[in-house]
Amino acid sequence: ALGFARGRGVSADQLELVEGPKGQVVGARIQTGGESTGQLVADNLAALVLGIEVDRYMRWADGEARWARPIHGVVALLGGELLQCSIAGVASSRETQGHRLAPSPIPVTGGDAYEAALHAHFVLANREARRAEILAQLHQAAANLGATVGALSLVDEVVDLVEWPSVIPAVFDADLLKLPSRLLVESMSVHQRVFPLFAGGVLLNRFLVVTNHPFVAEDAEAADIVARGNTKVLASRFYDARFFYAEDRKKTLAEHGQGLHKMRWIRDGGTMADKQDRVRQLASALAPRFGADPARAARAGALCKSDLTSQMVGEFPELQGHVGRLLAAHDGEDATVAQAIEEHYLPRFSGDALPACPEGSTVAITDRLDSLVGCFSRG
Repeated sequence: ALGFARGRGVSADQLELVEGPKGQVVGARIQTGGESTGQLVADNLAALVLGIEVDRYMRWADGEARWARPIHGVVALLGGELLQCSIAGVASSRETQGHRLAPSPIPVTGGDAYEAALHAHFVLANREARRAEILAQLHQAAANLGATVGALSLVDEVVDLVEWPSVIPAVFDADLLKLPSRLLVESMSVHQRVFPLFAGGVLLNRFLVVTNHPFVAEDAEAADIVARGNTKVLASRFYDARFFYAEDRKKTLAEHGQGLHKMRWIRDGGTMADKQDRVRQLASALAPRFGADPARAARAGALCKSDLTSQMVGEFPELQGHVGRLLAAHDGEDATVAQAIEEHYLPRFSGDALPACPEGSTVAITDRLDSLVGCFSRG
């Protein structure tokens, strides 16, 4: 009975005898419910917020809290009344902040007026509205220049980088267009998160920047500073790429492949050179099943990983395969072999393009079969 009382959080003299299905038992009367909704929310809000799962967590200051970003303010209201609580050491209040360039405190009265209050301070809080605004501005800016905008899949990333999107055009040195266009496009989208422009399918030396500056549309000086800043960073990457590309072409693709002996594939799975040689042998054997030429498939397999040691792929890993194709073409390799070297990485993700030539399909399947067998055989 004493243990029962402790377990129910009551004293022993509060216990009573109760008639049960099998006779008398010792019982305790416990009242539950009736707590304030506001107090329940306030007591549990911190655990709820800090329990949200994100891909990457951050720590800040000297606390132990982890979240997607440092927490600077907490607005917690119920029925217009302030809930007294704190999250990561930050006390709740009735005020929030807008855009950093419009930093005056924003009084919040409730959920219904929250988005409108933020909008008045240059924060477009609704993600879908922000995405639609970015797309509209991109297409309009491109049309103003007689161009079309590329790399639109980047919008899904950029939409989470800005609060008040404003699109401005920028220009880079036309001489850099001598570099492979895919290199330029990949560098713009992956490294700088800016949008390339095309005219008639040909890449232009212009691009579009989505900036978080709310007044840039009316401030020509600010727009010029943003444009020149992005151009400077982008040009640095392009000039580096031009140097790497020139250096890489001083050796044949096969010579680049000699460095694969120093690259491990997987633990206890040999080197990338070993893997490439297995792909060569298997591609030759499987080629007839794909209607491919065995000699071309074998040659593509023999070179398919060789660009991994190039300076270009070292700086731009997303260009693996494409650099191999460019170097193979520069070496005078058969055009189908060069195409298959690039295509053997396809598809890279769900919904991606498939290899267009039989030799590309052969090497793509062969490479994956070798990976599956090699990984499963090693546990």
